[in-house]
Formats: sequence, C-alpha cells, structure tokens
Amino acid sequence: MKVRRVPWIKKQTAVLPDYRLDMNKRGVIYEGYAVANITPDSDAHVEGVVYTLTQDALNQLSTFEIGYVLKDVTLIIPETGERVLASAFIATPEFIVEGVPPPSHYIQRIIDGGKGIFTKEYEEELIRRFTN
Repeated sequence: MKVRRVPWIKKQTAVLPDYRLDMNKRGVIYEGYAVANITPDSDAHVEGVVYTLTQDALNQLSTFEIGYVLKDVTLIIPETGERVLASAFIATPEFIVEGVPPPSHYIQRIIDGGKGIFTKEYEEELIRRFTN
C-alpha cells in the first residue's frame, strides 16, 4: 500500500479460511516469474492483513492489479473472532501459470512483511513451500 500510495482508513490482522496462498499468477512487473494469488482450498487458510479503503482508493489500487478480479470473501479477525465481508484480488484464468517460480526477493518480502502478523506455523509453511 505504501509503494502504491493508496490511502487506507484501517488495517487489521485477518485470516482467510478455505483458501491457500499460491505463486501461480503470471507476473506483469516480474516478467517470466509467478506472483501471489489465492486459490480455493477447504483444507487451508491465508494469513495477512485487511485494509479498509474508500471506493476511490480501491479503484486506485485496482489499476495496479493487472490480471486480477475482485471477489467477495469472508475473513476472520483473530483478535475478536469477528467475520467480515471483504474484497480480495484473485487471478483470472488467463493469468494462471503452473511450474513458474516466484522471484526469491518477492517471497522474502512477503515473509518479512508478515513478521508480527503471521503465526510461526504459517511462516514456516510459506518458507517450506516457496523457498529452496
């Protein structure tokens, strides 16, 4: 959000149940690499943050998210157990790639950004799945 200069109102730790983080979206900036996407998976969850945005800010953010569409999802706020409706960017089928690695610095940036947000188990899972 900082790099893209998108203003936000509120930021909270959140969990997205029934999805997993994948690196299977064809990179636009990182040509020749795959970048983050979320994929339905009833045996998984994604940990991260949810931002409250104005519609103008969401429209601004959407201009950067080439190859994604917005989908309504239900998140859980771990602090309260509250379920909240949110919009998530999910890759469109024509941008899905298989067997293409993400840039190593990209994965490290996700892991570093998750410090203090990700559970230890989730961070270890990301390291196991996405680093050599």
